[in-house]
Amino acid sequence: MENVFISLILILIGGLNLFYAIRFLKNPKFGMDYIKNSPKTYLLRKIFGEEKAYSITRKVFIPIGIILGLVFILLGLGLLLNI
Repeated sequence: MENVFISLILILIGGLNLFYAIRFLKNPKFGMDYIKNSPKTYLLRKIFGEEKAYSITRKVFIPIGIILGLVFILLGLGLLLNI
């Protein structure tokens, strides 16, 4: 029973991760708002500036997020199906 809950949590986290990563790629305004307001990007903003931080996030961190989102979904499905 606990495998079902863990798998559903993994699928939910992976789905949210994919949703926001794809939203960042498709909507540049959302991406710039994220860079300007997120405390997670504070250091990137201070070191490189907002435009370069946006570029780094778009080229490096978003593909990592997409891959991790897919991995979480696949792990969740594997646990759910007992593979």
